Amino acid sequence: MDKKIKELNETNDKLSSTEQSLNETKEKLSSTESNLSALKEEKETVDSKIIELESNLQSTKSELENELSDAKTRNTELEGKLNNVSGTVADLGKEISQKDKDIEELKTKLEKEGEELKINLEAKTNKIKELETEIASNHDKINELTKDLKEKESQLNALTTSLSQKDDALAKTAEQLEEVESELSELKPPEISAAGGFSSEERIICPMCGGVKIKEVEDKSKVLSYVGHIPLYAKKRICKQCGYEF
Repeated sequence: MDKKIKELNETNDKLSSTEQSLNETKEKLSSTESNLSALKEEKETVDSKIIELESNLQSTKSELENELSDAKTRNTELEGKLNNVSGTVADLGKEISQKDKDIEELKTKLEKEGEELKINLEAKTNKIKELETEIASNHDKINELTKDLKEKESQLNALTTSLSQKDDALAKTAEQLEEVESELSELKPPEISAAGGFSSEERIICPMCGGVKIKEVEDKSKVLSYVGHIPLYAKKRICKQCGYEF
């Protein structure tokens, strides 16, 4: 489109230059026509002078012959100039006709290019409107997606919070279960050996503080074996009174 506008400006400049040249040619033609009129008047004067000289030929024959010769020469020169001016006028007329033709062609070309630019401009305007409509539609979709995303994030945060709370509750429950199992183990009666006495595991005492409140837990730093992909950990004891592990 910029190229079309540039060509249109160049065509306008060319049209202005052509019109200026035409005006100059018309002025030249007017000046030539004035000169032609002056030459005609001068010729008429010379013709009058020739007639006057011929009437006085008897009295001033020698002088008249010279003047007549000069007048005829001048007349011939004027006729030559007149013919030249007539040719110039004809040439200028042809040039003016050609300039008029060029102006009409430039006007036609200018109108055609103007129509093409108008059509291109309308097409681009329609395309811009379509893009604006599409952008507005995409903007609405983005707003809807942003709203949905915020709702999903809110739901995810709520689920994460709920899951964290459930994990805390599960860990607390597991800890309480271990404590209950330990207490039940303490309340379990000692096993009677085949000899009729109590076994050596009758009571476990903490080697650090002498406490008897002991619980057994899995030592996850020591893997004994695997059952499939499930690890079996060793056991370790923890004193509930002092926290000593053994």
